[in-house]
Amino acid sequence: MRTLFSIADAQLRFSIESGIYIEESDEKQYFTIINIKKLPSKVLELILNKNPITSEYRIMDNKISFELKKICSIETSDLDTFNESSQLSKIVEVSSNDNEIKQTIMPLNIQSKELVVFDYMDSDDLIDLEEYAGLLSSLMLIAGTGDITKEEVQEIYTYLEKISSVLNTYSEIYPISKALSLLSNDMSKYIEVFIQNSEALGPMCNAFSNDMSSWIKMSFYTGAPSIEFMNDTIVVNCQTISSMLKINDEPVACDDLDDIFDF
Repeated sequence: MRTLFSIADAQLRFSIESGIYIEESDEKQYFTIINIKKLPSKVLELILNKNPITSEYRIMDNKISFELKKICSIETSDLDTFNESSQLSKIVEVSSNDNEIKQTIMPLNIQSKELVVFDYMDSDDLIDLEEYAGLLSSLMLIAGTGDITKEEVQEIYTYLEKISSVLNTYSEIYPISKALSLLSNDMSKYIEVFIQNSEALGPMCNAFSNDMSSWIKMSFYTGAPSIEFMNDTIVVNCQTISSMLKINDEPVACDDLDDIFDF
């Protein structure tokens, strides 16, 4: 499910209309996402490599389908306890409205975790983090307009590296620190590519800024479900932007892309 919604989320970030189809047979369930041709191939490969997949899947006719064996069966008499939104065979339409995505995902949570405000970060580091993140957010908004200068790009990867340095000493969020540093390094190498494609990269840059702001606010002020609750999200944001900068490089190997199974 994590892979499924990661792909759908990436489509929405690139303003690609998406849809998730869920079907079943007596022994298996099938999950299909449409309109994947418009999603950059490297982004799709990145998501598939990021999330280990134990089930079989295939890519064909502008869609990707996953096959999963049923873990357990439900007696017919038990089906009366399900409402219409919980039927086993259904179609989930994914729109560009973030609220709709949340309404689709939230019912899957069996228990909600208690939110905790964390205080593991030194107060001076937190002040620096908020300052750098605020300046970075402003620059990312400029990037989305398609009118950004070389100097502003240099500022972006400089602030990325500064934030990475602040976070580097905290093991709880080291994955974020490493991802920011790698993105900073890639941006320093692909300045012209970033400038040329800044408008197209706008949605990803905005998503990155929003996620960083949400992470800081929830972790240190309003409460978060865990210390590492947005580690993977921010890491994938960084990797996706990097993959777009290197879109014309040699494709990333993904041996499973040709897997085919029978329905």
